[in-house]
Amino acid sequence: MNKLNNFENFINHFYIIFNELKKMQSSSIEDISTIVQEKMFFLGQKFLESWFSETIGTGFEGSIIKDNEVEYRYNGLLEKNYITILGNITLKRAYYYSKEKNTGFYPIENKYSFLKDMCFPEVKDLICYGSCEEPYEKTKELLNRFSKINVSTSEIQKITKEIGRKLVKNEENAIKTDYEYMSSKKIIDKLVISMDGAMINTYEGWKEVKSGVIYEVEKGKTELKSKNKTFVSRIEDSETFGNRMKCEARKRNYLEAKELIVIGDGARWIWELANKEFPRSIKIIDWYHAKEHIYNIIELLYGNRDGKEGNIFAEKCSNLLYDGKIKELEEEIELKIRELNIYENVSNLIKVQTEIDYFKKNEEKMQYKSFEEKGYPIGSGIIEATCKQLVQLRLKRNGMKWEKEGAHCVLQIRCHYLSNRWDEVKNAIKTKSA
Repeated sequence: MNKLNNFENFINHFYIIFNELKKMQSSSIEDISTIVQEKMFFLGQKFLESWFSETIGTGFEGSIIKDNEVEYRYNGLLEKNYITILGNITLKRAYYYSKEKNTGFYPIENKYSFLKDMCFPEVKDLICYGSCEEPYEKTKELLNRFSKINVSTSEIQKITKEIGRKLVKNEENAIKTDYEYMSSKKIIDKLVISMDGAMINTYEGWKEVKSGVIYEVEKGKTELKSKNKTFVSRIEDSETFGNRMKCEARKRNYLEAKELIVIGDGARWIWELANKEFPRSIKIIDWYHAKEHIYNIIELLYGNRDGKEGNIFAEKCSNLLYDGKIKELEEEIELKIRELNIYENVSNLIKVQTEIDYFKKNEEKMQYKSFEEKGYPIGSGIIEATCKQLVQLRLKRNGMKWEKEGAHCVLQIRCHYLSNRWDEVKNAIKTKSA
């Protein structure tokens, strides 16, 4: 089929295909649907080629082009294959060559930079969407199965890295740029910041991916509801990650929040970061993490966690912990030590005392009853789910091993996807590479 040079020609071709389909005998609706899809895609490809030919042209600018006193002579029309959401198309582009420089260029690429690449922007969009969710090989399979788009695994990886690098660079620039604070019209009641880490396998060994989520909470009928989540994730030291979290918090206008809450497990880097970057925040150690320390004590006192007496005592201690009565909790544990007469086990006594010191040190972060009464979350389930959804489901599959840069590219695209900021991915696709 030749190019569709006008609307009437297009309609004629459409009727030819339509009549062909009417004459076809098929044993199933699946067969006829597949044939219709192939015919329509083919017609769309030819229409797109014709549109480019008639509207965009070839980029021909005469027999000679001068650029900084260098002469480039027209050297004919060269064809190039492109991948679009309709399938492969072929376009002709005017090529200009300089004997002096022994190089050439296509003027049309200066005007339409996406013509430098093999894949059109809408295909790159699908590639980024697919590869931020699935491995590159699986993305290739899905693109072909659902859209009849044939892209190699290496090209998918290349495009994902290309767009991921732009997004990473944009975020790094935002961190380095002085932020001009703009007051938001939106009233933020409670803004929560939560952080945690997850390990992935890299070519440099196992590395911790630090991840953070910022979200708002409001009271529902029976429980707190989280909304408007945004995510950050990176393999880096805690100080650098703190700057990243601070930048994201600025985007979320955290200074406008009536109450800022930081919640996490007992990792030291989380609380050092919170004290430095968010000193006025309400800090909460995850309830389930704190409760785990109760069961550590039960195991040290009773030898296991499953006994009836141990569970009864664990419940009593948990109630005291929930109420924020750390002094009474300490007294109950010391009383139980005397009752069980385990003074001869010095090693266990030291470990129990370490657990008691942990509660004493973090007493302000463990006022769970008071926190819940004020409408604060006391569990870090959202950040744990974030580490699983953001990091592990994509980067921690069987046999996967990552280069640090590649991991960051995928993580950055996933952060934009999960934060409902896909428009920024689209902008990165449209933006010329530096």
